[in-house]
Amino acid sequence: NKKRFVKNYEVIRRLVRKYSEGNEFDKLEELLERVTSLLFIVIVCESDSSAYSIFEGLNATGVGLSVADLVKNAVMQAAKGEENKRAIEEKWESIESLFEETKVSFFPKFLRHQWISREGYITTSRLFDVIKSNKLKGKESQEIIDYTKELLDDAKVYTALRFETQEKFLKVKPETLKIIQGFRYLDIDQVYELILAYYNKFTQNKNYTERQFCNDLNKLWSFSFRSKIISINPSEYERKFAAQARFIYSYNKKEMERMSVHFYQELAELVNNEDVFREKFVRDLGYTDDNKLVSYILKAIMKKFNPSIEVAEPTIEHILPKDPTEWDLEKADIEGFVNDIGNLTILYDKDNKGLSNATMKKKVEEVFLKSEFELNKSLAKVQKEFEQNPEEAIKKRGYELAEIANKIWTP
Repeated sequence: NKKRFVKNYEVIRRLVRKYSEGNEFDKLEELLERVTSLLFIVIVCESDSSAYSIFEGLNATGVGLSVADLVKNAVMQAAKGEENKRAIEEKWESIESLFEETKVSFFPKFLRHQWISREGYITTSRLFDVIKSNKLKGKESQEIIDYTKELLDDAKVYTALRFETQEKFLKVKPETLKIIQGFRYLDIDQVYELILAYYNKFTQNKNYTERQFCNDLNKLWSFSFRSKIISINPSEYERKFAAQARFIYSYNKKEMERMSVHFYQELAELVNNEDVFREKFVRDLGYTDDNKLVSYILKAIMKKFNPSIEVAEPTIEHILPKDPTEWDLEKADIEGFVNDIGNLTILYDKDNKGLSNATMKKKVEEVFLKSEFELNKSLAKVQKEFEQNPEEAIKKRGYELAEIANKIWTP
């Protein structure tokens, strides 16, 4: 609570400074009015037990406490003895800090994903009651401390899987980390239930090797990518994820291999519509303000033909430029297709990046033919198509990239 007071103070201080320097006195007046109109209600409780009961009771009044708030309250209520309560509070504050450093709204998500990764499928609406009855009710204080420690350990991994700033908590090789980073570009929450289960099995069971872990991650990424492109509703596969995560904890190598084959076959059936994949790949993928996924895809496609080339931060290049003046076109002529993936490529550090708006002929001669990427060199073969009918050329190239992607990330 003290940390929150300090955080709130810092927010207000920054606003006062910002509005003062900008002479925005109307906003300063509004801020003052809001702060001075705050109402603090003090409820004096005779015991901790009464306080916890009141807190949990608030949830029934429609206040809308998060699962994280409720679980914290229940954990503290279930523990007996000041020393045990302090041990639990210390661990819980560490968990809160992890999400305050990354994204606070992910804390309730984490509690559900953590449960699914170990115990099986659960809905958000049932999560608090199930945690309370299975992990807290009738448990000794040490068991509750152990549960809180388990949450802290998993929270470190969970935030590390989802945020670059927390990667220090992951004990994996660089090539494994690259696969993990790729999931962040997909923006699919449910997949982290299963990745957390796989990671814990990898770190806790020497029979499940990092090579197997990578293999499972690659298969999972292929499915997740295709499901995002095809727009599969997560409800169609989350229970399958939960069943697989639960099975991982009763790990038996031969049985695991047999069950995993069945699991990935089930996932493949959901995303094996290659025609829909190609159509939506061409239509829905393209240049945006956040190009991480597009960069990742283009880089993987390029590396299929030039596996030895490493590009840390690829530069996305429009073949037909967004300013098509030198192509004798107006921006209005191309706005419907200039950002399509068929019009995008990536350049290597050594490529000439100063000809963004040049004609196709000049780009081919001075950039694409000199590029180390084979797919860039091949643009010389379609130079006339881009010059004569750029819209059709972009669509055609989009389907070619879709076909390559379909083979790289097979269902």
